Amino acid sequence: MSKRHHPKPANPAPPAPADDEEHPEPGVAGSDAIATLEKHKGLVLAVTLAIALAVCLLLVFKELGRQKNAEAGAAFTAAAAERSIEKLDAVVADFSGTVAAGNALLTKAEIQADGGNTEDAKATFTAFVNDFPDHPLHDQGLYALGNLHQSAGDNAKAAEFYDRLLGESPDSEVGPLVTIRKGDIALAEADALLAEGKSGEAEERKKEAERLYNESITKREFRMSPFYDLANARLELLVVGRPPVVPPPPKPEPKPEPKPKPETGAAAPTPGAGDKPKAPAKPAAPKTQTPSAPAKPVSTEPAPKPAAAPTTPPSADKPKKPAAPTPSPEPAPKPAPSSPPSPPASGVPKTN
Repeated sequence: MSKRHHPKPANPAPPAPADDEEHPEPGVAGSDAIATLEKHKGLVLAVTLAIALAVCLLLVFKELGRQKNAEAGAAFTAAAAERSIEKLDAVVADFSGTVAAGNALLTKAEIQADGGNTEDAKATFTAFVNDFPDHPLHDQGLYALGNLHQSAGDNAKAAEFYDRLLGESPDSEVGPLVTIRKGDIALAEADALLAEGKSGEAEERKKEAERLYNESITKREFRMSPFYDLANARLELLVVGRPPVVPPPPKPEPKPEPKPKPETGAAAPTPGAGDKPKAPAKPAAPKTQTPSAPAKPVSTEPAPKPAAAPTTPPSADKPKKPAAPTPSPEPAPKPAPSSPPSPPASGVPKTN
């Protein structure tokens, strides 16, 4: 008998969802959420309180930190104005970790360097760069350390701090200056090699100095550098060469100070050990008074009358009066003649 093969039925379709599952009744989801909140309301309340408490504590700590920074800033300002190392140390101890404490270390190191205490300044700068890695002036501390070592002639140690600064902060605002200082180190090494007769190696170091000077201007991170003129001056110096060192002129001999003159009426100064005693002044000779001449007796005669002033000449419209004739002096009488003269014919006596 042949077997009859019956076709297998296809996979039965999944049962259709019930109407209440496909379209839940309104308010059922909200009721479930409310029920969940009611079930865990203690936990929800605890979490909410914890968040609120954390926010409040954060605000309190921020306010306390702000007040601490304000006090630290005031203390640092007063200590820096007095340039007192003791007060700067007190700022570091009382407000450790603040920006003002880092500023106090920088100011202390600056005072020590200005006073010639180079080793103390190096130690203070080292403490600053190690204890305040996030300070806004951390790069300036590294540069100061390198500059102190370079000024002391330790170019290798200075280059370490310069490389550390450029590695930690490639776009530092003092990056161009640090690059220029590295060029100065290369140029100093070139001069030393040239003095030893190693002209080839000296030329290589000189080229390295030129590259660093150019990099301080052309590097992308150093655009708009405030040290552009300084780098150009270094490049011009490479072309012209170092000027000859002229020894300073000798210092003039100090002039002897003039001895102060004794004031009139003041006590005579006490003679010193090397001063010779002066001879006493001779007394002045007494002055003899010369008797004055006797006064002339006053005349009792009346003073002569002053001469009459001349009369004002008459004006032009009035006729001038003839001047009165001046009487001539009468001649002395002649002696009488021995015989009387004969009378004249007219009968008027003649006047001589």
